[in-house]
Amino acid sequence: ENKLYLNCPQTGVFVFDAFGTYLKLLPLKGIYKLAFSGSSMFYCIAGNAFTYQLNTLEEQSFALPEKNASVKELRIEQQKIFLNNGDKIELYRFGFE
Repeated sequence: ENKLYLNCPQTGVFVFDAFGTYLKLLPLKGIYKLAFSGSSMFYCIAGNAFTYQLNTLEEQSFALPEKNASVKELRIEQQKIFLNNGDKIELYRFGFE
């Protein structure tokens, strides 16, 4: 989509086009790390994992394995999710679209 996403935890996620023109603000506060896969943005807030569909602007929570309740950061790569809880990184396979 050739867009730039600038995260400001206190304000939200600013969206710019490929030329740096401001497009909109996604009112998602409290996010410190973002991950992208296809048309989805992934993030954690207070240990809860969320996906935000960039084309429909829908936010949805998704379950993590119970033992990963303290996840601080996640990353999505080729249908794999990497979870960082501060002490270790765990790898799982997921089927996100």
